[in-house]
Amino acid sequence: MMQLQQIRVEQFQCYRAPFVVDGLTPGLNILSGPNEAGKSTLARAIRTIFLERYSAGTLSHLQPQDDSAASPSIELEFLWQGRPWRLSKQFLKKKRCLLSDGHQQWDGEEAEQRLAEMMGFGYSKKGLSKPEHWGVPGLLWVEQGSGQEWREPVAHAADYLQQALGDMVGASDQREGDGLLRRAETELAQYLTARTAKPTGAYLQAIQQAEEARQQSEALQVRLQAYRQQVDELATLQQRHRQDSAQRPWECLRHQQAEAEQKLAAIRQLQARQEQDRQAADQTTLNLQLQRETLLAQQQDEQQAQARAQACQQADAQAESTAQALALLRTQTTRAQAAWQQAQEALARSQSALRGLQLRQQGEILAQRQQEFQDRLAQAQRWQQAWRDAQQAEAALAVDEAVWKQWRQDAQQLRELDIQRQGLATRIRYRLVPGQTLQLGAAMLQGEGEQPLLEAATLSLPGVGELELIPGVRDLAELGRRHSELEARCRQHAQALGLETLAAVEARHAQAQRHQADGKHAQTMLQSLAAKGVAALEAEHGALQLQVQRQTQDWAAWLTHWQQLHPGQDWREAAATEADEHGARRQADLCREHLQQAERQQHDAVLAHQQAQQQARHAHQEHEALQTRLADPARLQQLRAGRERLLTLQAEAQAQQARIEARQRDIDAARPDLLEQDIQRLTQSARHQETAFLELGHRLDVLRAQLESLGAQGLDTQYAEADATFEQAERRRQQLAQRAQALQLLVQLLSDKRQILIGRLQAPLQQHLQRYLPLLYPQAGIALDETLQPASLTRDGRLGTPLEALSFGSREQIGLACRLAYADLLQQAGRPTLLILDDALVHTDEARLAQMKRMLFDAAQRHQILLLTCHPDKWRDMGVPVRTPFTAQSGVTT
Repeated sequence: MMQLQQIRVEQFQCYRAPFVVDGLTPGLNILSGPNEAGKSTLARAIRTIFLERYSAGTLSHLQPQDDSAASPSIELEFLWQGRPWRLSKQFLKKKRCLLSDGHQQWDGEEAEQRLAEMMGFGYSKKGLSKPEHWGVPGLLWVEQGSGQEWREPVAHAADYLQQALGDMVGASDQREGDGLLRRAETELAQYLTARTAKPTGAYLQAIQQAEEARQQSEALQVRLQAYRQQVDELATLQQRHRQDSAQRPWECLRHQQAEAEQKLAAIRQLQARQEQDRQAADQTTLNLQLQRETLLAQQQDEQQAQARAQACQQADAQAESTAQALALLRTQTTRAQAAWQQAQEALARSQSALRGLQLRQQGEILAQRQQEFQDRLAQAQRWQQAWRDAQQAEAALAVDEAVWKQWRQDAQQLRELDIQRQGLATRIRYRLVPGQTLQLGAAMLQGEGEQPLLEAATLSLPGVGELELIPGVRDLAELGRRHSELEARCRQHAQALGLETLAAVEARHAQAQRHQADGKHAQTMLQSLAAKGVAALEAEHGALQLQVQRQTQDWAAWLTHWQQLHPGQDWREAAATEADEHGARRQADLCREHLQQAERQQHDAVLAHQQAQQQARHAHQEHEALQTRLADPARLQQLRAGRERLLTLQAEAQAQQARIEARQRDIDAARPDLLEQDIQRLTQSARHQETAFLELGHRLDVLRAQLESLGAQGLDTQYAEADATFEQAERRRQQLAQRAQALQLLVQLLSDKRQILIGRLQAPLQQHLQRYLPLLYPQAGIALDETLQPASLTRDGRLGTPLEALSFGSREQIGLACRLAYADLLQQAGRPTLLILDDALVHTDEARLAQMKRMLFDAAQRHQILLLTCHPDKWRDMGVPVRTPFTAQSGVTT
């Protein structure tokens, strides 16, 4: 596994001051920061140090804005093959490139070439590096927003992937087979097109010539057959024409047409008279219906007279019945009125006694609440005083939070610098003769021990001279300067806080925190007792005292009123509980309901009696008026005349119906519809017969002229020559077709062999793909093309779906899965792998993101992965800390 350990960037775009990311671990490293914090710039710096030539002069975009004098520099420390490597590049002003593995060092273009061979990419010969040069890094390092694109990165890394696969499966004979296949395809291309396998070249020309000869031969054969058929047709048509000319059948048809038209005219006259008789019969039927309705109305008057007499009897009986019911209901209403008055008096007495009981109970409750308020007010006053005491104590011990935290941070960095300096320092181990001393700078060395050399120092050798000792690590001087700066800042913090040690500040801060906790506890207790404050609680207590006084006055006033109304009677005996008052109220309500019901029934009985009397008077009036009208002599005379008119109309209607039916039988027997069809049929037949005779004469003239023309062309000789030409062209076409089929079979056999070899090459990659793909799509597979490109997704045995047809998020997920498989393949072949994901999977839903996390965690067991994100909350469940190195102290300016 290739492992980045430290990245240092200076004067590179937004990183003006030195910016260092160290402590990178094997496996997954999550670096988080907000937008424009420099995450993508850090990823760009890693790509730049590997992929761009240090000597290129077109890299001015790497400089910070408004700083044309800057010289961007990038340094990397990483592990590979168990050895520590160090790579540093500086661009533009002071161009340099150094690569070392602890044993050997490369410089300049030699270092870049060694780096390209190791990582699997190439450099542009001129200008900026392009995607086609990026190779394996371009495939494994995903830029922001490009996770769904993999076609070009895979194509640019194909040679490196093929080489890795070839080394793994031993496919060394592939080139010889590819050469033979290309020769066969070249030969086949002279006869068939490569994509559609359609004829081309000489083969296509032979096919066209054979087709033209065949068409010419067939055309002559058709013309010869047509000539012979036309000779036979001419004889037949001449015989038919002579027969039609002699018989003239169209004239007989026209005579039959004239006879049919005469019969149809006679039937039309009968239909006109029939329509007149139908209209007269309809009028008679209408008059008959009106006369019947008139007689029926006169008969109904007699029936109504009988019904009116019965209605008078029923109305008289109903009026008598309602009078008796009204008298009984008036008696019941009087009794209900008396019962309701008695219940009202009992209810008033019970309610008054219950009011006394309630006032007595309210007094007891208010007295208890008054005592509880006094206790609660005393507790609230004590907690309020405790809260104030804690706030005063906290204020007396408070320290500047920002200064204290900065002191702690500087002290931590100071300790880390001490560890780094001790680790990088040159160490001098000495063992001196007893009694002898050496002076190293300001320190005296004697006996036996070890002295770290953190900076240049002079070693004095008495009687010999002096040795100037200079540490070999260049970073010690920089670390020393940073150490001095941090020590000075720690002293400034101590002066600002007025304490000498950080431990004293932390002890004072802890004591202030305890007072703060005591204050919060007192405040919480005070809030539970007096949510609105002690003053509000005191105001509530005063209001409660006034309420107790008013209740005492109400009780005394009620007791005086009871004794005045009920002298000598104890109020407790009148209504001891609310149940008694409820019973009295229920009895009063029941009596009131009875009274209301009785009053309603009495009112309804009065209305019913009045209505019955009115209906009886109205029934007698209608009966008398109807009897008078029935006895009128004019009405009786009109009734006799109407009956005679009805008999006359019935006889006339029967006579009309008999005439209409007889005439309709004559019309139906003549079938005018068939006569119309006969006329149409005979007319069309005569016209067709005459037209056919004329056309037949014209056809004979044309056919004679065609036969005279064809007979002079020698069709038999032309057909024999064309048939011979066709046979020769067909033999040439068959020869070229056999050669094309043979070459096509050879190409197919060679292609099948090549596919077998490609399958052997793809097998390791397919194996790695199936490690990740089931996490996204169970029971699915990805088909690869010859260039190791993912082509289609097959799910549940269905036809493969082109990957371009999937959604944006799905393509991004599959792209990452493929990159992890490529990384496994390269690592298995012994190649270095490093994956960089800049804000990847931002278009992934929650369910798919959980599966992608499992995929990344598994891959991190074999590869180092740098994941840059602005959504740290989504990656806190990956088993590694989410680091946030992108801060103002890092030197980032945006």
